[in-house]
Amino acid sequence: MAGTARPADREPSFTKPRFLLTDRPAEPFRKRLAMLKNERTPHEGDWREISQNIRPTRGLWTAEEQRRRKSASSIINNTPLLASRTLGAGMMSGITSPARPWFRLTTGDPARDEAAGVKMWLHVVTRRIQHVLASSNFYTSRQQIYPDVGDYGTGVVIIDDDFENIVRFTVLPVGQYWLGTDKNDRVDTVYRAFGMTVLQLVRKFGYENCSQTVRDMYDRSQYDQMVKVIHAIEPNLQQVRGIKGPRGMPYVCVYFEEENGEDKLLSFKGYRDLRIAAPRWDVQAGEVYGVGPGWYALPDAKGLQVLERRKAQAIDRMVTPPTQSPAGLTGVNWLPGANTVVPTNVAQGSAAIRPIYEQRADGITAIRGEIDATEQRVNSAYYADLFLMLSQSDRREITAREIEERHEEKLLALGPVLERQHNEDLNINIDAVFNRLVDVSKPMWAQDMDGVIPPPPKELADVELKVEYVSILAQAQRAVTVGGIERLVGFTGNLAGVKPEVLDKIDFDQAIDEYADAIGTPPAVVRSDEAVKQIRDQNAAAMQQQQAAAAMPAAAQSAKLLSEARTSDGGSILDQVLGVNQ
Repeated sequence: MAGTARPADREPSFTKPRFLLTDRPAEPFRKRLAMLKNERTPHEGDWREISQNIRPTRGLWTAEEQRRRKSASSIINNTPLLASRTLGAGMMSGITSPARPWFRLTTGDPARDEAAGVKMWLHVVTRRIQHVLASSNFYTSRQQIYPDVGDYGTGVVIIDDDFENIVRFTVLPVGQYWLGTDKNDRVDTVYRAFGMTVLQLVRKFGYENCSQTVRDMYDRSQYDQMVKVIHAIEPNLQQVRGIKGPRGMPYVCVYFEEENGEDKLLSFKGYRDLRIAAPRWDVQAGEVYGVGPGWYALPDAKGLQVLERRKAQAIDRMVTPPTQSPAGLTGVNWLPGANTVVPTNVAQGSAAIRPIYEQRADGITAIRGEIDATEQRVNSAYYADLFLMLSQSDRREITAREIEERHEEKLLALGPVLERQHNEDLNINIDAVFNRLVDVSKPMWAQDMDGVIPPPPKELADVELKVEYVSILAQAQRAVTVGGIERLVGFTGNLAGVKPEVLDKIDFDQAIDEYADAIGTPPAVVRSDEAVKQIRDQNAAAMQQQQAAAAMPAAAQSAKLLSEARTSDGGSILDQVLGVNQ
């Protein structure tokens, strides 16, 4: 399938892969990690500020933080946090809603797609992939990765095989991963650091594969002691093609302990397709990490907290202002309704206690106005109004046309973002699921069984499949196409009242196919061209028979009249027509 980044222009294969060329098999991976850390360092300051001011519950910078409770105490005004949540919910509903179809498989050739066998096979396989996604943790992972893309500009998900659900998706928090790209700036490498307990390490990788340090802790029953682990997925630059096993795979996946003194691998395996999806909101050429609404809203998010503090201080000064009192006045009871006994000379004064500074109400009003303006800028950076509409789309009837009409300008700005989510995220996820379904089904195909998915028809031999997205946001992006068809057909209908032959100019069958594709109509609803031709041929034959049957009584009556009509020589007109007696 299309959309998967694969190692390109590899160096010539070596006789042995690099992890076997040294007595320290983890050493090359450690060196790569050190370089990737240098690449990420300039971004870390901004990420930490985004976490502090917008999304305090996200971000893991050390293995120890996995067990540390996150705090939102730095957030006074939660508008940025709510805007982030709205963006995540809106992208979930607008791009990958579990309540409606949002993709389908295609060959990219409308004529080939229309073939009855191909059309049904594509539909069945699409439904199988949808079922796998729904039964796995795909949709729950979306609730994390979309806000990550919006806040930090980059999100990362690892797709791994799962015995029960075919695949499993793991979203990595910011701060836990380092990325690398290929020559086309597509992410094809991820390193992540995380913590595992001694017991988890032994159960996952086996006692014999762990370092001596871990084995000793296990023997001493220190099961919950945390150990730092590095997980890496990258292209296998020393791939030995044509052999089975990890060494022959295009991608390698390794685990090793970050600090064990032995430099051995915990695990090594391979993938034949890319298992890293790292969507970015926006990225410049040559850059690895993206930027997103969180970056653009960060100055306002920081300023918003300052304004909220100042507003609270101003209100506090108004309600409980700093005061001054006579030197002889002590023991004042400030509780409501309390009584304080004062000396006679103080009681006779004009003001025993009075404010030193009086807070003006219009100052608070000005701060509130600035807070409102700042909140609007934050919401605008996060496209809050558009994504709020999308987040509610599963709970009410809403059409792509309605979205397009209300937010045309924002949709134009989101066009490149949507394409990037398709290419850098969803294509890779769907490819991984499809390839897993094929792997599981092949043994059954060999026994002439359908398998999890049926074997492809012969028309699809050597045909690369593509993914077509029909989500509500994708449809809104294509709404201009639908509108063009509607306007053309309507205009032609108006002209047909004056000049009916203009209808010959429109291929109405093709218009219906194009319209159905644009609005995401299920293939089973629209008949193929072959089925339509067969129906029309049958209708035409039936019409001819009906016309022939209707013409027979009239022909018989005409023959009767002609036989009864006499000519001057005593014969009938019918005889004359038939040439009788001539």
